[in-house]
Amino acid sequence: MDINEAMAKIKLLNPSQSINLRGQPGIGKTAGVQQLGMDLGCKKVNVKGKLIDGIYFQLACTMDPTDISGTPWGHDLYTDWKPPRWAYELSTDYPDNFPAILFFDDLQNGDELVQTAIYRVVHEKACGHYQFRPNVRVMAASNRAEDRTGIKEMPTALRNRFLHLNIECNVENWCNWAMDNRLYPAIIAYIRSQNQKLNTFDPKRNEYSFCTPRSWHMASTCLKDLGGIPEDNMSIIAGLIGEGVTSEFVAFARNTQSIPKPEDILRDPEKAVVPGERQIDVLYATVCSVGAYVREHPKKIENAYKYAKRLIPEFGIILAKDVCRVLLNPELTDSDTRVSIIQSSIFTELTKKWNIYLGA
Repeated sequence: MDINEAMAKIKLLNPSQSINLRGQPGIGKTAGVQQLGMDLGCKKVNVKGKLIDGIYFQLACTMDPTDISGTPWGHDLYTDWKPPRWAYELSTDYPDNFPAILFFDDLQNGDELVQTAIYRVVHEKACGHYQFRPNVRVMAASNRAEDRTGIKEMPTALRNRFLHLNIECNVENWCNWAMDNRLYPAIIAYIRSQNQKLNTFDPKRNEYSFCTPRSWHMASTCLKDLGGIPEDNMSIIAGLIGEGVTSEFVAFARNTQSIPKPEDILRDPEKAVVPGERQIDVLYATVCSVGAYVREHPKKIENAYKYAKRLIPEFGIILAKDVCRVLLNPELTDSDTRVSIIQSSIFTELTKKWNIYLGA
């Protein structure tokens, strides 16, 4: 399953169930946990003047066993253990009841003694004398042996304490996420046209730069920093996704750089230029450009639907779905706008025509 499907399933499970996300590097395991925390309301809160975390990230490969079990300290007659801060703040002894996630990232890159130390944390939700609150979720992420990331074998006793979910890439869901998170439109268009280039990771190649959802996200950030796609700076992008894919991406971007501006298209959607059905790259680029613009200008939703209607069905559906996510996002459109659009003739027409795709 992909990371979005995994997070949707995890929300349905009782927090008492510990989860381990397994998958290759760069497919969004850690980002998925961050998004899950936001969805569940795991956020920093002020408790008696002290800021308390909602998600406790622990990088297993940098930990010692005492980072989990705590450190010894002496009483007059005996030695006890002082737990780490996260164990205390997650415990029932702490005067608060907000939801939280304890997340061990790169768990199998941690020492075997570290993995052994978390047995009670994972299964009993406890550390030393401290029992975690019932709304604390324990999660972990790890790569697979075939990924060649230097992982250690997970003890069978720890395996049996986790629910293991195998995470894979899903192009459509990633593109939807990329649109929602404002990644560089040309990247989204390229991935939609070349699905296999979202993830080119092959551990046998021993490459330093290759395509993953994470490296495309970083490439988007770099392109924004560089102000576009200056060809003399393509070595920067190649350092993230590899030279071969970078050359293809630049060629794609060059072939689509003359598309009309989205604001011009949406100013008069019924007369704006529509790419021909053989101009596949241009169609992908146009759809992504218009979709990204509508996200920033929700008042243009109705006009975007009018333009989608004029495109060949495959691309009209893609644009309509992108616009529909903006329409249904309460952070982007108010209720009055949604009602107005849903009652419009163009929405009614497209819903009848493509209802299975628009989710209407």
